[in-house]
Amino acid sequence: MTDELKTGSVLLYSYLWSSEAESGLKDGRKYRPTVIGIIATLKSGKRKVVFFPLTTLQPAEGRLAIEVPDTEKRRVGLSSATRTWIILDEYNVDDLDNSFYIEPASTIGRFSPAFSRPVFLNAAAHLRAARAVFRARF
Repeated sequence: MTDELKTGSVLLYSYLWSSEAESGLKDGRKYRPTVIGIIATLKSGKRKVVFFPLTTLQPAEGRLAIEVPDTEKRRVGLSSATRTWIILDEYNVDDLDNSFYIEPASTIGRFSPAFSRPVFLNAAAHLRAARAVFRARF
């Protein structure tokens, strides 16, 4: 299942917001659409994955986010009647192969490389300043 996941894959994931983690929560309140921004293989052979959350709430002023175009929303099965953003100034890092939070058959689609590649290149440039929540030990 995890071999099929690639950058741009959208799946339902128990995303833990940084504010929730700071208040002591260990699990996200719900499974929400998230998108894989980066998959990296460590020297140990473990694959870590960076998840960015999707939200229908307009991001607050000053947040790093990009609105998802209607064609991309349709591509992954999201409603084009509702505005959707990818939040890029916070993310979850998880173990791709041994996560407790990645459910089988949770993938709902994949954004096109033409859309996702520039989005995640931009996100990678800002990763150090973004808020990270580590869901697994590496």
